[in-house]
Amino acid sequence: MATLPPQDITMLSYRIEGIEKEVQRLSTQLGNYVPQRENDLKLQSIQDTTKRIEGEVADAKKQLIEMNAKLIAQATDVQKRDAEQKESQSQLQIKVLVAIVSSVLIVVTGVLIGYITHFFH
Repeated sequence: MATLPPQDITMLSYRIEGIEKEVQRLSTQLGNYVPQRENDLKLQSIQDTTKRIEGEVADAKKQLIEMNAKLIAQATDVQKRDAEQKESQSQLQIKVLVAIVSSVLIVVTGVLIGYITHFFH
């Protein structure tokens, strides 16, 4: 084997150090790439979850609006029924009052007629 001159050995040593640095840099990049890929997957998962939650919130809001509209409609119906019931009760009270007044008038008229006929007889 032939021995290399010291200049070639220094140059070879310098190149080996450069290659070692390049391998170390590539190793670091590879180490960063794997976690970065994992972070990308985690980020994608978070984004998907966020979109799903936003959809569920939108659906819940839509259901809440629909339920609110139904409650308002029911409240309106109840108020209308109450008003109709109050009117019906008022009409019934008027009829009862008219019947009572009519009865009293009939009795008073009967007593007067009886008194008048008894007076002239």
